[in-house]
Amino acid sequence: MTIPTPRDPLPADALVSLESVLCTEELHQRPARRHDFARENRALLLLVQALANSPRRILQVLADTILDALRADSAGVSLLTKEDGGKHFYWPAIAGAWKPYIGGGTPREFGPCGDVLDRDTPLLFRHFERRYVYFLPVRPAVEECLLVPFYVEGKAVGTVWAIAHDARRIFDEEDLRRLESLSRFASAAYQTVEYLTASGRREELLGRVNAKLESAQQALRAASHQKDIFIATVAHELRQPMAAISTAVQLMRARISEQSGTGARDVVERQIVHLRRIVDDLLDVARVAEGKIRLQKRRTDCRDVIRDALSSASALCQEHHHDLSVALPEEPVWLDGDRTRLLQVFANLLTNAAKYTDDGGHIWLNAQSDGTTVTIRIQDTGKGIAPSALPHIFELFVQEETDNHGGLGIGLRVVRDLVELHGGSVSACSEGIGRGSEFIVTLPVCAPLSA
Repeated sequence: MTIPTPRDPLPADALVSLESVLCTEELHQRPARRHDFARENRALLLLVQALANSPRRILQVLADTILDALRADSAGVSLLTKEDGGKHFYWPAIAGAWKPYIGGGTPREFGPCGDVLDRDTPLLFRHFERRYVYFLPVRPAVEECLLVPFYVEGKAVGTVWAIAHDARRIFDEEDLRRLESLSRFASAAYQTVEYLTASGRREELLGRVNAKLESAQQALRAASHQKDIFIATVAHELRQPMAAISTAVQLMRARISEQSGTGARDVVERQIVHLRRIVDDLLDVARVAEGKIRLQKRRTDCRDVIRDALSSASALCQEHHHDLSVALPEEPVWLDGDRTRLLQVFANLLTNAAKYTDDGGHIWLNAQSDGTTVTIRIQDTGKGIAPSALPHIFELFVQEETDNHGGLGIGLRVVRDLVELHGGSVSACSEGIGRGSEFIVTLPVCAPLSA
């Protein structure tokens, strides 16, 4: 089955305005539900299993998991076609009531997916057939449709969506959070499969991943459904296949000519770094939750830790041509802390500031001590944080809707946990999107050594 589409654009007087079918703002006004991490974990596990056993089905598994995770009536993925320069969307994966339309598609300018990409933001529609009138004969009819952009290498190349055909089913902010979380995870998996195929080494490398992920599945089936245990198991099991992939990529350097495989190999390497960072953050969150992190505390000068963190973030700052201003106390500021973990805190915050600040921006780091505590402020002129997101910025799997940098929204949770393990606190403030942000870390200091 295919959705009928007009050969030519419809006259303007045949359409209602886009704003008349949008109800995105209602998401923030509807009663908020509690996070259902158990359902979300089941969905993520299905995506991991698909990557291990049938990677070419990753998009269909994504549609199936969205249908379950959001309790939707239909769900799917729309991708821009490559052959005609992205003038059409095709539907490679659909689940639920609209599954008979799988393989169909629409012109970019005739549907809600095009409007999502034009605005580069999630949108919620109600009865969108009033604007996209060629959907009028399609059954079952759409009551609400929630769509989010689907990114590959930071570029929106399609959308993932969930549909309610029953007027009693309405979407809320929790549905949006789950949809974005699943989309980000599936995007990383999808990119890895695509680039391994392009490199000509898909079978060999995926064979290594399949063997390791099979072991991961067995461990996960026996593990508790509790969120923290699930995360810990996935993180441990994924470390080994990533190491195997890294080794294989190094071998590719000697076997693939510059013209035939350098570009694909470089993309695979970037994806491995990205996945390794996700896994490390997942593992730290799980260790904190299970009480397995043991700080190796010793007397440490806070200034030395900050200098090391500045060194680790300097390359990224230079790459983006940021001005970095630093002000540290003249006298030592002694902490009873784990130097490695404190370095992780400050490096994470500085790296975030560099990533989320447009080229040529400014980053400030200021540290001051009152003898009892030391306060480290990291401020930037970057993208800022929406007021609605500020209360949740340190929660697990929370990420800005405008964030196209990937990840699962874990890094700041790790920062908060490590700071609190040191008896300190961390907070964030921002005047809004486009107004920059500031993160404030406060830690207790030790008394200076007596003479």
